[in-house]
Amino acid sequence: MKANLAVMAKKPEGAPPYRFGCGVTARSVEEAQYIVTTRWKDAGADLAREGFIRWLGEGLGMDRAAERLRAASGMSAPRRAALFLSATDYYDADRIEVIRREIAAYEKRAKWDKLKARGDERFLRGDYDGAADDYSDALSARETAELWNNLGAARLKGGDARLAAEHFERAAALDPNHGRGAVRLNLVEALTILGRTDEAARLLARIETEDGADESETAYRRGRIAEELGRSAEAAEWYGKAVSGGGAVRAEAAARLSECLFAAREYGKAAEALTAMPEAGAEHLVMLAKCLRYAKSLAPADEAVTKALSLSPADPAALLEKARIAKRRGRDETYKRYLTECVDALKARYR
Repeated sequence: MKANLAVMAKKPEGAPPYRFGCGVTARSVEEAQYIVTTRWKDAGADLAREGFIRWLGEGLGMDRAAERLRAASGMSAPRRAALFLSATDYYDADRIEVIRREIAAYEKRAKWDKLKARGDERFLRGDYDGAADDYSDALSARETAELWNNLGAARLKGGDARLAAEHFERAAALDPNHGRGAVRLNLVEALTILGRTDEAARLLARIETEDGADESETAYRRGRIAEELGRSAEAAEWYGKAVSGGGAVRAEAAARLSECLFAAREYGKAAEALTAMPEAGAEHLVMLAKCLRYAKSLAPADEAVTKALSLSPADPAALLEKARIAKRRGRDETYKRYLTECVDALKARYR
């Protein structure tokens, strides 16, 4: 590396070495510059540490450079790397410009990663509007088929099937090979909700032929199409196949199956479908309690709704079901108490 004589002239005799967090030791400003230019992602964090700033100022006599770094404590680590090189008169201006461009691309990618990760976390929490906001912001920085599909899933869960269908179509157009079967199955779901069942059925047939999608996934979607067309018995048959096949849709298929069976007044079978669900949430437990209540199995019904309330204590649907079960069991005081709690929960929710 070409030496910077102006910098070297400032170096005190016997200056101590500095060991960077990445394990590399610098004995001079030139060595520190070399480490920062080649490993700025790793070394940038050291440039905010008081130990490094004191080494630069007291050890190497570069007080002005040390003060500039100290004043930039709120700056990101990569940007501090560029500041350090500028403050220490690094000789290669072109290299500094390259590093600045690399830093800009790195920070853009880091922001994208952060938005996507936060969107994923919000989606799993059930905050579908928040997830959609994060995915949209990430897409404004960089488009990927995965992000369009994620945004579509958030819109679908949030109740906007029209926008969801557009997002799934965008994902498929941007990269036809990315999660091909999964994206197109999501599009089938959106089209079904929109009542575009002919399109959904044709696309599902293509998926079965071209993508080799999981049989439980396609059975679930066929059930959804049949249910949308008012063919409850056929829908129940497809949902039953999806439940038997296991997989990611098993819980949703079991919930749909129970609703079809409940509508057909087969309350016992509806309860059996929900009982077979892995890790049923509060909503499904309330539905299970309702099925058992209609099947006149009041003690198991009460047990199911009590478990639902342990998961979601202020859930109005669970509180109302608890009141109805108490009424059926002739426990009037319990009925009045839970009915009052249900009303209070509704007031709090819509206040």
